[in-house]
Amino acid sequence: MIDARGYSCPTPVVMVQKAVKEGAPSKLEVAVDNQCSVENVTRFARNAGYQVKATFTEGSEAVLKADDARLEWKLAGANVTAGEEITVVDAASKAIASAEKVKAKLYTALAKASISGKAATDVADWTVDGTIPAKVFVGDEITFTLTQDTAADYDAASFAGKTKAVTSTAGTFSTPSITLTTPGVASTGDPGDTGTLAVITVTVTVTTITNAAFNIEVDVH
Repeated sequence: MIDARGYSCPTPVVMVQKAVKEGAPSKLEVAVDNQCSVENVTRFARNAGYQVKATFTEGSEAVLKADDARLEWKLAGANVTAGEEITVVDAASKAIASAEKVKAKLYTALAKASISGKAATDVADWTVDGTIPAKVFVGDEITFTLTQDTAADYDAASFAGKTKAVTSTAGTFSTPSITLTTPGVASTGDPGDTGTLAVITVTVTVTTITNAAFNIEVDVH
């Protein structure tokens, strides 16, 4: 096997060219770790008369991006869950690109701006904070906070009686945790007293992904 991992182009192509020139092997196995190398090595090998099958792996699982222009889920229109076996299909020709089924490890993009409190609810204008992962996989746990925009009385007793939900138009979650971690206290109006902003901590676990861009909406009312 030609191990070209850790090298950027054109080095992987040069390594393959050298192997072909020196030995003209009937089969080639090349390991690379970036998309540019995949494309360039594939192009060279095909021009040299080889049939090429590219396999992308992360650990022991195939990783397929949901919005890859060349791939689509054969289970189009249905939710694909973690570990479910799927068949890779070439979106241009509709031909099966791999006869083998692989276990899916789906992921999606998530930005802090895509997390919000639902309009016309207690948390409509609250500020989102926390370490938000840019890439979210099925099975990942996401934790973030919502902080009151203006200090107001918001205690545990009233919070306990409220309806709470977390939803997404790009997937689903297992039972979320929505906790009032800091009660809100309104300012007394005295000099220097700005009150205390209420903080709610939300934790969800992603169970399905249905879109390349993810969003999360919190409802407390």
